[in-house]
Amino acid sequence: MRVEEFAPLLEGESVLLDDGGTADVWTEDLVLAGAEAVARYVDGPVPGAPAITRHEHGAGVAWYVATRTDSATTARHVGRMVSAAGVAPV
Repeated sequence: MRVEEFAPLLEGESVLLDDGGTADVWTEDLVLAGAEAVARYVDGPVPGAPAITRHEHGAGVAWYVATRTDSATTARHVGRMVSAAGVAPV
């Protein structure tokens, strides 16, 4: 995955993600190059571009979030990442 362009948003502006979430502050135009899109921008400067990616490499997994997601979207995706990593409360 690589960032082609950085696209800041105006103060108070937000974009919709195809997983139902929203994001603000900035967006990035990404090229997947082996990664998979977990969520994409619906609108804004780069509609259709990946907003959250996941890339398996060897025994590991890398996640990249190309914007600032709202708190519910952040919690949902962090929960997914923690669960997939097998992390549990002690």
